[in-house]
Amino acid sequence: MWPFSSTVSKNNDDDDDDDCCQNTSPPTPTPPTPGSYTFSETTPEDAQEMQDKYMAQKYAEFKEACLERKLPEGCNSLAEWYLVVGKDANKAAQIYEENCQRRNFGPSCLHLGFMKLTGAKGLCEVDED
Repeated sequence: MWPFSSTVSKNNDDDDDDDCCQNTSPPTPTPPTPGSYTFSETTPEDAQEMQDKYMAQKYAEFKEACLERKLPEGCNSLAEWYLVVGKDANKAAQIYEENCQRRNFGPSCLHLGFMKLTGAKGLCEVDED
């Protein structure tokens, strides 16, 4: 007999567990009816303030992870923050390069290569010779 039988012996003493193993689909959620939900009144100024706080918090996290804890992922995130949020491609390139060379972190090497290849903010180094 095959050691892994597909038949399962069932203990008839415990009828409460009969439904536990049946293949049942989850209940279908019902969409909300109009008027049954409300949105909070958030002004554009409030939204901008929340975004600024969030970005400042992320910057502090990335900076600590990179500069204090020396985590390659943190340095890569800090460089991305400088490139996307801080709009400082030169600072981002410095961090990517250091993270690539000192910590051998592949994603930083890749990002730095893309920046140089696409000429991000004057970083393109083309030899005309």
